[in-house]
Amino acid sequence: DHSNAIGMAGWFGFGKNHDLDRALERPFEILSSLASFHALSHDWQSSTNVLRSLILRCEQHLPLYHPITITTLVDLAATMMENGEVEHAIKFSQRARSRLFMYLNEQEDACVMMQTWHTDSEDQFPTIGGEYYKLVGLDHLAMLKNFVLSLNALLNREMMALLPGNHPMKLLYQCFVGDSYSVLASSLVVVADHTSDDEIFAESKAGSETAWTTAGKFYRKALRGWTVAYGVCHPDVMSTSCSLARCLKELGRMREALTLLSSVVNSSLLKMQRKPKLKANPCAREGLVKCIWTLATYTAEHKPNQEGRISCMTLLKTAIKLLEDKNQHTSEDENLLQTLKKEFNKLMKGKPVLKTPKTDQRQMAFVSV
Repeated sequence: DHSNAIGMAGWFGFGKNHDLDRALERPFEILSSLASFHALSHDWQSSTNVLRSLILRCEQHLPLYHPITITTLVDLAATMMENGEVEHAIKFSQRARSRLFMYLNEQEDACVMMQTWHTDSEDQFPTIGGEYYKLVGLDHLAMLKNFVLSLNALLNREMMALLPGNHPMKLLYQCFVGDSYSVLASSLVVVADHTSDDEIFAESKAGSETAWTTAGKFYRKALRGWTVAYGVCHPDVMSTSCSLARCLKELGRMREALTLLSSVVNSSLLKMQRKPKLKANPCAREGLVKCIWTLATYTAEHKPNQEGRISCMTLLKTAIKLLEDKNQHTSEDENLLQTLKKEFNKLMKGKPVLKTPKTDQRQMAFVSV
Protein backbone atom coordinates (compact mmCIF):
# COMPACT_ATOMS: atom_id res chain seq x y z
CA ASP A 1 0.00 0.00 0.00
CA HIS A 2 2.85 2.36 0.84
CA SER A 3 4.51 1.56 -2.50
CA ASN A 4 1.37 2.18 -4.51
CA ALA A 5 0.59 5.37 -2.59
CA ILE A 6 3.77 7.05 -3.77
CA GLY A 7 3.92 5.49 -7.23
CA MET A 8 6.88 3.24 -6.44
CA ALA A 9 5.25 -0.15 -6.99
CA GLY A 10 7.74 -2.81 -7.98
CA TRP A 11 10.84 -1.38 -6.33
CA PHE A 12 9.95 0.12 -2.98
CA GLY A 13 10.72 -2.55 -0.38
CA PHE A 14 8.04 -2.08 2.27
CA GLY A 15 6.71 -5.24 3.91
CA LYS A 16 6.40 -8.48 1.94
CA ASN A 17 7.68 -8.65 -1.61
CA HIS A 18 6.65 -11.11 -4.30
CA ASP A 19 8.03 -11.73 -7.78
CA LEU A 20 4.72 -10.62 -9.26
CA ASP A 21 5.24 -7.20 -7.66
CA ARG A 22 7.98 -6.61 -10.23
CA ALA A 23 5.68 -7.33 -13.18
CA LEU A 24 5.42 -3.59 -13.75
CA GLU A 25 9.15 -3.43 -14.48
CA ARG A 26 9.29 -6.24 -17.05
CA PRO A 27 8.23 -4.20 -20.15
CA PHE A 28 10.88 -1.60 -19.32
CA GLU A 29 13.56 -4.26 -18.87
CA ILE A 30 12.66 -5.86 -22.22
CA LEU A 31 12.91 -2.55 -24.09
CA SER A 32 16.19 -1.78 -22.33
CA SER A 33 17.58 -5.16 -23.41
CA LEU A 34 16.46 -4.48 -26.99
CA ALA A 35 18.28 -1.14 -26.97
CA SER A 36 21.40 -2.86 -25.64
CA PHE A 37 21.12 -5.50 -28.39
CA HIS A 38 21.18 -2.78 -31.06
CA ALA A 39 24.09 -1.08 -29.27
CA LEU A 40 26.00 -4.37 -29.27
CA SER A 41 25.68 -4.34 -33.07
CA HIS A 42 26.81 -0.67 -33.10
CA ASP A 43 23.41 0.32 -34.48
CA TRP A 44 23.23 3.41 -32.28
CA GLN A 45 20.38 4.98 -34.23
CA SER A 46 18.08 2.02 -33.60
CA SER A 47 19.18 1.90 -29.98
CA THR A 48 18.37 5.60 -29.61
CA ASN A 49 14.92 5.10 -31.14
CA VAL A 50 14.11 2.28 -28.73
CA LEU A 51 15.27 4.32 -25.73
CA ARG A 52 13.22 7.32 -26.88
CA SER A 53 10.16 5.07 -26.82
CA LEU A 54 11.20 3.65 -23.45
CA ILE A 55 11.62 7.06 -21.79
CA LEU A 56 8.12 8.05 -22.94
CA ARG A 57 6.73 4.90 -21.31
CA CYS A 58 8.73 5.55 -18.14
CA GLU A 59 7.47 9.11 -17.81
CA GLN A 60 3.89 7.97 -18.36
CA HIS A 61 3.88 5.04 -15.93
CA LEU A 62 6.67 5.71 -13.42
CA PRO A 63 7.65 8.68 -11.24
CA LEU A 64 10.04 11.09 -12.94
CA TYR A 65 12.70 10.29 -10.32
CA HIS A 66 12.29 6.49 -10.47
CA PRO A 67 15.68 4.70 -10.82
CA ILE A 68 14.56 3.13 -14.12
CA THR A 69 13.57 6.56 -15.47
CA ILE A 70 16.90 8.11 -14.47
CA THR A 71 18.99 5.24 -15.88
CA THR A 72 17.00 5.32 -19.14
CA LEU A 73 17.78 9.03 -19.52
CA VAL A 74 21.48 8.31 -18.97
CA ASP A 75 21.43 5.42 -21.47
CA LEU A 76 19.61 7.57 -24.02
CA ALA A 77 22.24 10.31 -23.60
CA ALA A 78 24.99 7.69 -24.07
CA THR A 79 23.55 6.33 -27.33
CA MET A 80 23.02 9.87 -28.62
CA MET A 81 26.65 10.70 -27.94
CA GLU A 82 27.73 7.59 -29.83
CA ASN A 83 25.42 8.65 -32.66
CA GLY A 84 26.97 12.14 -32.80
CA GLU A 85 24.03 13.97 -31.20
CA VAL A 86 26.11 15.58 -28.45
CA GLU A 87 23.88 18.59 -27.78
CA HIS A 88 20.79 16.42 -27.32
CA ALA A 89 22.81 14.02 -25.16
CA ILE A 90 23.78 16.85 -22.80
CA LYS A 91 20.15 17.95 -22.48
CA PHE A 92 18.96 14.46 -21.51
CA SER A 93 21.83 14.00 -19.06
CA GLN A 94 20.97 17.34 -17.48
CA ARG A 95 17.36 16.21 -17.14
CA ALA A 96 18.52 13.06 -15.34
CA ARG A 97 20.79 15.13 -13.09
CA SER A 98 18.13 17.66 -12.11
CA ARG A 99 15.58 14.94 -11.31
CA LEU A 100 18.04 12.98 -9.21
CA PHE A 101 19.12 15.97 -7.18
CA MET A 102 15.53 17.11 -6.75
CA TYR A 103 14.60 13.75 -5.28
CA LEU A 104 17.72 13.44 -3.11
CA ASN A 105 17.28 16.96 -1.72
CA GLU A 106 13.62 16.30 -0.95
CA GLN A 107 14.39 13.02 0.81
CA GLU A 108 17.26 14.52 2.81
CA ASP A 109 15.05 17.38 3.99
CA ALA A 110 12.27 14.92 4.80
CA CYS A 111 14.66 12.76 6.83
CA VAL A 112 15.68 15.79 8.87
CA MET A 113 12.04 16.72 9.40
CA MET A 114 11.20 13.14 10.31
CA GLN A 115 13.88 12.92 12.99
CA THR A 116 13.19 16.41 14.37
CA TRP A 117 9.46 15.73 14.56
CA HIS A 118 10.03 12.36 16.23
CA THR A 119 12.33 13.91 18.85
CA ASP A 120 9.89 16.73 19.60
CA SER A 121 6.92 14.37 19.83
CA GLU A 122 8.78 12.14 22.31
CA ASP A 123 9.47 15.17 24.50
CA GLN A 124 5.92 16.51 24.34
CA PHE A 125 3.94 13.25 24.12
CA PRO A 126 5.97 10.46 25.75
CA THR A 127 2.96 8.13 25.78
CA ILE A 128 2.71 7.97 21.98
CA GLY A 129 5.72 5.73 21.56
CA GLY A 130 5.15 5.43 17.81
CA GLU A 131 7.55 6.15 14.99
CA TYR A 132 7.12 8.91 12.44
CA TYR A 133 6.14 6.70 9.52
CA LYS A 134 3.49 4.89 11.59
CA LEU A 135 1.82 8.20 12.31
CA VAL A 136 2.35 9.99 8.99
CA GLY A 137 2.50 7.05 6.59
CA LEU A 138 6.01 7.34 5.11
CA ASP A 139 9.45 6.34 6.31
CA HIS A 140 11.70 8.61 4.26
CA LEU A 141 14.91 6.95 5.42
CA ALA A 142 13.66 3.53 4.27
CA MET A 143 12.61 5.06 0.96
CA LEU A 144 16.05 6.60 0.51
CA LYS A 145 17.83 3.33 1.35
CA ASN A 146 15.81 1.40 -1.24
CA PHE A 147 16.32 4.11 -3.83
CA VAL A 148 20.10 4.02 -3.35
CA LEU A 149 20.22 0.22 -3.52
CA SER A 150 18.12 0.21 -6.71
CA LEU A 151 20.35 2.83 -8.35
CA ASN A 152 23.43 0.85 -7.34
CA ALA A 153 22.02 -2.42 -8.70
CA LEU A 154 21.37 -0.78 -12.08
CA LEU A 155 25.12 -0.22 -12.47
CA ASN A 156 25.23 -3.79 -13.75
CA ARG A 157 22.73 -3.24 -16.56
CA GLU A 158 23.68 -4.27 -20.08
CA MET A 159 24.17 -0.78 -21.54
CA MET A 160 26.80 0.13 -18.93
CA ALA A 161 28.80 -2.97 -19.85
CA LEU A 162 28.79 -1.97 -23.54
CA LEU A 163 30.17 1.54 -22.99
CA PRO A 164 33.95 2.18 -22.82
CA GLY A 165 35.48 2.52 -19.37
CA ASN A 166 35.83 6.31 -19.49
CA HIS A 167 32.62 7.09 -21.36
CA PRO A 168 31.16 10.35 -19.95
CA MET A 169 27.75 8.77 -19.22
CA LYS A 170 29.36 5.85 -17.43
CA LEU A 171 31.41 8.21 -15.27
CA LEU A 172 28.40 10.44 -14.70
CA TYR A 173 26.30 7.53 -13.48
CA GLN A 174 29.03 6.52 -11.05
CA CYS A 175 28.88 10.08 -9.68
CA PHE A 176 25.09 9.76 -9.40
CA VAL A 177 25.45 6.63 -7.29
CA GLY A 178 28.11 8.36 -5.19
CA ASP A 179 25.80 11.35 -4.67
CA SER A 180 23.01 9.03 -3.55
CA TYR A 181 25.23 7.29 -1.01
CA SER A 182 26.43 10.69 0.27
CA VAL A 183 22.86 11.84 0.93
CA LEU A 184 22.11 8.53 2.64
CA ALA A 185 25.21 8.95 4.81
CA SER A 186 24.29 12.49 5.87
CA SER A 187 20.71 11.34 6.63
CA LEU A 188 22.03 8.54 8.86
CA VAL A 189 24.18 11.12 10.68
CA VAL A 190 20.99 13.09 11.39
CA VAL A 191 19.39 9.93 12.82
CA ALA A 192 22.39 9.35 15.07
CA ASP A 193 22.34 12.96 16.27
CA HIS A 194 18.64 12.86 17.20
CA THR A 195 18.27 9.44 18.81
CA SER A 196 18.60 8.60 22.48
CA ASP A 197 18.69 4.84 21.82
CA ASP A 198 22.26 3.50 22.05
CA GLU A 199 21.56 0.65 19.63
CA ILE A 200 20.07 2.93 16.97
CA PHE A 201 22.94 5.39 17.49
CA ALA A 202 25.59 2.70 16.95
CA GLU A 203 23.75 1.28 13.93
CA SER A 204 23.31 4.71 12.32
CA LYS A 205 26.94 5.69 12.94
CA ALA A 206 28.22 2.46 11.41
CA GLY A 207 25.81 2.83 8.49
CA SER A 208 26.90 6.40 7.80
CA GLU A 209 30.59 5.44 7.78
CA THR A 210 29.87 2.60 5.37
CA ALA A 211 27.85 4.92 3.12
CA TRP A 212 30.58 7.61 3.12
CA THR A 213 33.17 4.94 2.28
CA THR A 214 31.05 3.52 -0.55
CA ALA A 215 30.36 6.99 -1.96
CA GLY A 216 34.09 7.73 -1.85
CA LYS A 217 34.85 4.60 -3.86
CA PHE A 218 32.47 5.65 -6.62
CA TYR A 219 33.81 9.21 -6.64
CA ARG A 220 37.40 8.01 -6.75
CA LYS A 221 36.71 5.72 -9.70
CA ALA A 222 34.84 8.46 -11.55
CA LEU A 223 37.54 11.05 -10.78
CA ARG A 224 40.19 8.79 -12.25
CA GLY A 225 38.12 8.43 -15.41
CA TRP A 226 37.33 12.15 -15.75
CA THR A 227 41.04 13.01 -15.36
CA VAL A 228 42.17 10.49 -17.97
CA ALA A 229 39.47 11.53 -20.44
CA TYR A 230 39.55 15.34 -20.05
CA GLY A 231 42.54 16.38 -17.95
CA VAL A 232 42.58 18.10 -14.56
CA CYS A 233 41.16 21.47 -15.62
CA HIS A 234 37.64 20.25 -16.29
CA PRO A 235 34.46 21.10 -14.31
CA ASP A 236 33.53 17.46 -13.67
CA VAL A 237 37.02 16.77 -12.29
CA MET A 238 36.65 19.70 -9.88
CA SER A 239 33.10 18.79 -8.87
CA THR A 240 33.99 15.14 -8.25
CA SER A 241 37.11 16.17 -6.33
CA CYS A 242 34.99 18.27 -3.97
CA SER A 243 32.58 15.38 -3.49
CA LEU A 244 35.39 12.94 -2.75
CA ALA A 245 37.00 15.45 -0.37
CA ARG A 246 33.69 15.68 1.51
CA CYS A 247 33.67 11.90 1.98
CA LEU A 248 37.26 11.93 3.22
CA LYS A 249 36.49 14.75 5.64
CA GLU A 250 33.47 12.95 7.08
CA LEU A 251 35.58 9.83 7.56
CA GLY A 252 38.13 11.81 9.58
CA ARG A 253 40.72 11.95 6.81
CA MET A 254 40.93 15.73 6.50
CA ARG A 255 44.60 15.78 5.48
CA GLU A 256 43.84 13.57 2.47
CA ALA A 257 40.94 15.82 1.54
CA LEU A 258 43.15 18.92 1.69
CA THR A 259 45.89 17.20 -0.32
CA LEU A 260 43.39 16.20 -3.02
CA LEU A 261 41.86 19.67 -3.32
CA SER A 262 45.26 21.40 -3.25
CA SER A 263 46.50 19.17 -6.06
CA VAL A 264 43.48 19.88 -8.27
CA VAL A 265 43.53 23.64 -7.55
CA ASN A 266 47.27 24.07 -8.13
CA SER A 267 47.25 22.00 -11.34
CA SER A 268 44.22 23.87 -12.71
CA LEU A 269 45.66 27.31 -11.88
CA LEU A 270 48.94 26.38 -13.57
CA LYS A 271 47.12 25.17 -16.68
CA MET A 272 45.02 28.33 -16.82
CA GLN A 273 48.18 30.44 -16.67
CA ARG A 274 49.63 28.53 -19.60
CA LYS A 275 46.36 28.62 -21.57
CA PRO A 276 44.56 31.93 -20.92
CA LYS A 277 41.60 30.80 -23.05
CA LEU A 278 40.64 28.42 -20.24
CA LYS A 279 39.78 31.41 -18.01
CA ALA A 280 37.12 32.38 -20.53
CA ASN A 281 35.45 28.98 -20.12
CA PRO A 282 32.64 29.75 -17.62
CA CYS A 283 32.20 26.12 -16.52
CA ALA A 284 35.90 25.57 -15.84
CA ARG A 285 36.25 28.92 -14.10
CA GLU A 286 33.21 28.43 -11.87
CA GLY A 287 34.26 24.87 -11.05
CA LEU A 288 37.73 26.00 -10.04
CA VAL A 289 36.38 28.87 -7.91
CA LYS A 290 34.10 26.49 -6.01
CA CYS A 291 36.96 24.05 -5.58
CA ILE A 292 39.12 26.83 -4.11
CA TRP A 293 36.23 27.88 -1.87
CA THR A 294 35.86 24.31 -0.58
CA LEU A 295 39.59 24.12 0.06
CA ALA A 296 39.45 27.41 1.97
CA THR A 297 36.53 26.17 4.09
CA TYR A 298 38.26 22.90 4.96
CA THR A 299 41.52 24.73 5.69
CA ALA A 300 39.78 27.01 8.17
CA GLU A 301 38.14 23.99 9.81
CA HIS A 302 41.40 22.02 9.95
CA LYS A 303 43.44 24.93 11.31
CA PRO A 304 41.23 27.14 13.48
CA ASN A 305 44.11 29.51 14.22
CA GLN A 306 45.85 32.53 12.74
CA GLU A 307 47.81 30.43 10.22
CA GLY A 308 44.63 28.76 8.97
CA ARG A 309 42.81 32.09 8.73
CA ILE A 310 45.61 33.62 6.66
CA SER A 311 45.70 30.59 4.33
CA CYS A 312 41.93 30.76 3.96
CA MET A 313 42.02 34.46 3.10
CA THR A 314 44.74 33.85 0.51
CA LEU A 315 42.65 31.17 -1.17
CA LEU A 316 39.51 33.30 -1.21
CA LYS A 317 41.50 36.21 -2.64
CA THR A 318 42.69 33.92 -5.45
CA ALA A 319 39.09 32.87 -6.19
CA ILE A 320 37.89 36.48 -6.19
CA LYS A 321 40.67 37.49 -8.57
CA LEU A 322 39.69 34.69 -10.97
CA LEU A 323 36.17 36.07 -11.17
CA GLU A 324 37.26 39.72 -11.39
CA ASP A 325 39.72 39.04 -14.24
CA LYS A 326 36.85 38.25 -16.58
CA ASN A 327 35.71 41.17 -18.74
CA GLN A 328 32.03 40.23 -18.78
CA HIS A 329 30.32 38.75 -15.73
CA THR A 330 27.33 36.46 -15.92
CA SER A 331 24.70 36.74 -13.20
CA GLU A 332 26.03 33.49 -11.68
CA ASP A 333 29.57 34.90 -11.64
CA GLU A 334 28.39 38.10 -10.02
CA ASN A 335 26.43 36.27 -7.30
CA LEU A 336 29.39 33.98 -6.61
CA LEU A 337 31.75 36.96 -6.49
CA GLN A 338 29.58 38.82 -3.97
CA THR A 339 29.30 35.73 -1.77
CA LEU A 340 33.07 35.21 -1.76
CA LYS A 341 33.63 38.87 -0.85
CA LYS A 342 31.25 38.50 2.09
CA GLU A 343 33.13 35.42 3.30
CA PHE A 344 36.43 37.28 2.90
CA ASN A 345 35.13 40.22 4.95
CA LYS A 346 34.04 37.81 7.69
CA LEU A 347 37.57 36.47 7.87
CA MET A 348 38.95 40.00 7.99
CA LYS A 349 36.79 40.56 11.08
CA GLY A 350 38.05 37.36 12.67
CA LYS A 351 34.96 35.25 11.94
CA PRO A 352 35.19 31.73 10.43
CA VAL A 353 33.96 30.83 6.96
CA LEU A 354 30.32 29.89 7.51
CA LYS A 355 29.25 28.62 4.10
CA THR A 356 30.36 25.68 2.00
CA PRO A 357 29.77 25.93 -1.76
CA LYS A 358 27.29 23.64 -3.47
CA THR A 359 29.35 21.42 -5.76
CA ASP A 360 26.87 18.68 -6.59
CA GLN A 361 25.57 20.38 -9.75
CA ARG A 362 27.79 18.85 -12.42
CA GLN A 363 28.24 21.01 -15.50
CA MET A 364 27.97 18.30 -18.18
CA ALA A 365 30.53 20.01 -20.42
CA PHE A 366 31.76 17.01 -22.38
CA VAL A 367 34.46 18.95 -24.21
CA SER A 368 38.12 18.29 -23.55
CA VAL A 369 39.88 21.39 -22.19
